[in-house]
Amino acid sequence: MTLPAPFRRFTSFFHQDIDIAYKSPEALVDEALRDFTPQERQALKHYMKELTDGRYDEMQLREIWLKSRAEVLPFWGDEGNCTEFLKYLRELVEKDVPPET
Repeated sequence: MTLPAPFRRFTSFFHQDIDIAYKSPEALVDEALRDFTPQERQALKHYMKELTDGRYDEMQLREIWLKSRAEVLPFWGDEGNCTEFLKYLRELVEKDVPPET
């Protein structure tokens, strides 16, 4: 599975110094989307919706996250929940990305 470029670029902001670089998840999303074109923002929003619309189970979402450019995991072993984490990120992205006209 090839992950969309906007998603790979977005997940690259989830690096080992995330807690030092960003004071909140909202700040991370704002920074990540700052240089995205409107088309890249829409593509990211659409892919985030696809990831969280129920077509993928928890294990599939974990595999997708592991294939991304993220260095930080929203889960550890059986703990944590990648599904809920991606839903939360989708909500933050949707706040920053205007509806399509």
